[in-house]
Amino acid sequence: MRKTVWWGCFVQMLLASVVWAQANRATITGTVTDSSGAVVAGVEVTATNSDTNVATKTVSNQDGIYVLPNLPPGHYAVEFRKEGFQAEQLPAVTLISTQVAKLDASLQVGSVNTSVTVSTNAPVLEQERASIGTNMQASVVNDLPLSIYGGGRFVEDFAVAITPGYSPISSHYGAVVNGGQWFTKDSKDYTVDGTSGTADIQGNSMQNGPSMEAVQELQAQTSGLDAQSSITGGGVMSFNLKSGTNRLHGSAFAYGHNELLDANTWTNNNQGIPKGRARAWDYGGSVGGPIRKNKTFFFGTFERYIQTDFRLGGFSSVVPTADFLNGNFSALLDKSQVLDTDTHGHPVYAGAIFNPNDPGAVFAGNIIPSSMFSKVSQKIVAIYQKSYAPQTSGLNANNRLPLSNSPAQTPNEAVIKLDHNLADADRLSGSWVYNHKPRTLVDSGGVWEAGTTDGGPLSASRTNSFHSDQWRLSESHIFSSNLLNVLNLTYNYDWQGDQPSAAGNWPEQLGLGSTVATNFSLIGFGSDVNGHKEDFMGNSFQGSFAGASMIAGDSVTWTKGRHNFTLGGDFHAHQVNSHSGRAR
Repeated sequence: MRKTVWWGCFVQMLLASVVWAQANRATITGTVTDSSGAVVAGVEVTATNSDTNVATKTVSNQDGIYVLPNLPPGHYAVEFRKEGFQAEQLPAVTLISTQVAKLDASLQVGSVNTSVTVSTNAPVLEQERASIGTNMQASVVNDLPLSIYGGGRFVEDFAVAITPGYSPISSHYGAVVNGGQWFTKDSKDYTVDGTSGTADIQGNSMQNGPSMEAVQELQAQTSGLDAQSSITGGGVMSFNLKSGTNRLHGSAFAYGHNELLDANTWTNNNQGIPKGRARAWDYGGSVGGPIRKNKTFFFGTFERYIQTDFRLGGFSSVVPTADFLNGNFSALLDKSQVLDTDTHGHPVYAGAIFNPNDPGAVFAGNIIPSSMFSKVSQKIVAIYQKSYAPQTSGLNANNRLPLSNSPAQTPNEAVIKLDHNLADADRLSGSWVYNHKPRTLVDSGGVWEAGTTDGGPLSASRTNSFHSDQWRLSESHIFSSNLLNVLNLTYNYDWQGDQPSAAGNWPEQLGLGSTVATNFSLIGFGSDVNGHKEDFMGNSFQGSFAGASMIAGDSVTWTKGRHNFTLGGDFHAHQVNSHSGRAR
């Protein structure tokens, strides 16, 4: 089934002293005065990125106010220059995502060739925005202790854990912020480089998010959102990707886990079973630098996670005993409860089985003759006897599922980002985020064949594969010192499919003939009988679904006197193509 949804264009207008251009960028603004406190117009203000040597310039207006919008987060040197005044330099200004930094300058009369340098970090005041949240730099995240087990490194886990206002029940799919209602993350709640990270699985940064090695900064906003972000019903989780600089640099990492350092489980010790294999590796690296100094830059990362952990958990599922498989269900009889008598005058105890070939009569001793087993049933009994012998002597809880919900997985993540300065007033940035995550899932219960990696033919385990691509392109153009335009184009695509882990054309093998589906049919055993219930067998997972979102956005920022005006709009198109289903 294919479905396309077009979201209408929305327009936002902000009339305040705050200016925004691209959602993940920063702004420097302030007022320039002379030693008497009078405003100074026509001052050239330049912010130079310390890593790329790319300069952004503007001029203070008649009210002495200047605005430098759309600055990538990073380290800057800011300079104020005008004939008749000494130049003032602030060589160490650090900007973070969405920050509107207020830097006022007081110029002294003198030669422009004479400069006053502030040697310490410039005091950056955030008086222009009311948003509240937590900002995490890559250096901080990478230095924090992190467990890789269960799928690799997830940078959002830290943000949710330490950001005030986020409830502990928040997840990659949704969140509870500041005591509000649970909300599902949509195209505005989870962003990468200022644009949506959502294609079909809403907000799921765990599946389609960038590699942690590629994230320069993560910001979690919980309240006081600006007009561009406040379309959401909750908070906003924003990832900013690293960019290349004038210096060639890179990194490499490897994390490992091995069962050699683990204690055995209580169940294994009780049963005399040695430790199972539980191993994981997370490794990768990054490289970035100049293609053309001061002009074009690149950055790329690759990360791969490998996990193999088929250790079995506690006894939780149920398989038939040897007596049951031979037709002897006498253990189900409760002879303390006589419910009635059958057509032959025999007592009908609780748990008795009636003979369909002799209506109204129960099987003597609750034993079904093997001669009444169908050919299909005989083949299923043989599979149980070969692969699913009870691991304990009781009727209940005699089978174990894997301890891990995803015992085998090999996620691969890659990110490439390019930045290019077309001209002093024209800048281009683009990125590609790739994810491919095949894994085995045992989250549907059922039974498990010990010693296997697929659970055997009767298992409900499935092989799940996820693939996503995210493409982003952003172009900013400065028309004048008070007019900026930013264009964003985003294309997100994801595909997810399932199939039974155990291969084989089971309908044909069981004698049911050839069908479209090849899975072992899902078979259940009804409700409890005297406190005993068998777990279902078989698997019904089939098919796939895909989603794509296409977003075009543009914003114009205009500074007039003491006021900043921003007019912007987004156009969203969303397509879903579903071939998912359940074959029974």
